[in-house]
Amino acid sequence: MKKVLSIVLCTVMLLSLFVVSASAAAWDGTTASTSLKGEGTADKPYLVETAEDLAFLAKDVNGGNNYEGKYITQTADIDLGNKEWTPIGTSGTPFCGVYNALGNKITGFSITKETRFLGLFGYIKGTTAEAGVANLTLEGKLTFTTDFATAKDAGVGALVGWAYQDSNDLAHRVKIINVVNNVDVSFKGLANQLRIGVVAGYAYCTDFENVVNNGDITVETTAAARVGGITGQGNRSTYTNCVNNGDVTVVATNSQWAAGAGITAITTVKNNSGTPVGVASTYTNCVNNGNVSVSAGGAIAYAAGFVANPYHGGTNKTNYIKIDGCVNTGDITGTRTDAADYAYVGGLLAYNNKEDVAITNSVNSGKVTAAAGASSKGGGIAGVMNNAATNCFIKDCVASANVVGWSAQKTDTENSTANADTAAVNAAIKAIEDKLAPSATKIAGFDTAYKAPVVPDPTPTPNPGTGDVATLLVVMAIISLAGVVVTKKVSAR
Repeated sequence: MKKVLSIVLCTVMLLSLFVVSASAAAWDGTTASTSLKGEGTADKPYLVETAEDLAFLAKDVNGGNNYEGKYITQTADIDLGNKEWTPIGTSGTPFCGVYNALGNKITGFSITKETRFLGLFGYIKGTTAEAGVANLTLEGKLTFTTDFATAKDAGVGALVGWAYQDSNDLAHRVKIINVVNNVDVSFKGLANQLRIGVVAGYAYCTDFENVVNNGDITVETTAAARVGGITGQGNRSTYTNCVNNGDVTVVATNSQWAAGAGITAITTVKNNSGTPVGVASTYTNCVNNGNVSVSAGGAIAYAAGFVANPYHGGTNKTNYIKIDGCVNTGDITGTRTDAADYAYVGGLLAYNNKEDVAITNSVNSGKVTAAAGASSKGGGIAGVMNNAATNCFIKDCVASANVVGWSAQKTDTENSTANADTAAVNAAIKAIEDKLAPSATKIAGFDTAYKAPVVPDPTPTPNPGTGDVATLLVVMAIISLAGVVVTKKVSAR
């Protein structure tokens, strides 16, 4: 009997050691692994198993290894311990691979120090192969007060500061798929042409699918700012089945303009040469539930549920922007603090003066407020459609307010309902939200479809007729003391 008890006690001690080791310790802020397991292929990807492995990835990429055509999987939850994080990738040394977190989390993420491209990933770039991130939940906070030394074109986002693919290679776009962001973002200071989004700061030729943002963003600045719940600026990018639940607050003083939106503040199809090549920025089956507030002094205030202000250069203006099957439920407010200029506010689009803009099958139930100068305009779907061109229309839309605040050419609003009652609005919203589903898109052929972790079957009950009594008692003691309960994880997506 004593022998049996001794075995049980030893087993319990070993079990307690196992429980401690199975719970990943928080990162110490400095330690990095010396390498990653795996081969970097689709069949045998590199493995990120710990915070130290993730730190190694950052160090390796920033040192010049861009992981182009390589595949990486995260095999467990990772706690960064709220230590200062160095972003993975810069403009000179971008991350060019595929990172699949397999539904795992990264928690304790924090950045407080300035860098031009700021996020978990600083800079992701598609090359001759697609690059991107999939199946990740990110938790933490990004808070800093600074005047950017880089002065211009800074990109700030919790997941990625700058995502980029040359617009002449549309076959190898950057992809952000099945990502949940729970990081709040706060910025106070000066940064000329700041692009700041809760998920991504700047996205050029990037596809977002099934991205959910739950983080709030607050920006106080004296310079022009582009602030969004998903992206600050999205050029020739697509958004499908994306949801923003975070509030967007922008306070700008003494600047030329300030733009804030639930999805992306600024969108364009302009490529590097300044001449658009006819690829649309699209928003399909997306939802904004966050409140958006833009307050500007000495500047024009643009505020919207989806897009604040489209723009582009060059002369080819075709296939510009398309919003289809989208919903805004957040309250949208644009305010001029000195009441001297304009506030343009829209449930989906704040202001447009370009060609080829289409908003279809979309709904707004949020309150739209354009406060300040007499020229301020607010609309349930669009604040201003000031186009001197053709092919701009709003079709089959429903709004709890007016459809368009002001239109120079009486923009077509075919089959669109203004001042709809609550039941009609809610029915239209439900029809769209029922279509939302996780993405099964592959990145560079890599299967990034979300799969819930496999839960093993419960340990079979030992057969008393086999083995000796001591072994049976040990097994029973382990089960009893450990209190094992197998619970199947259900994806919230």
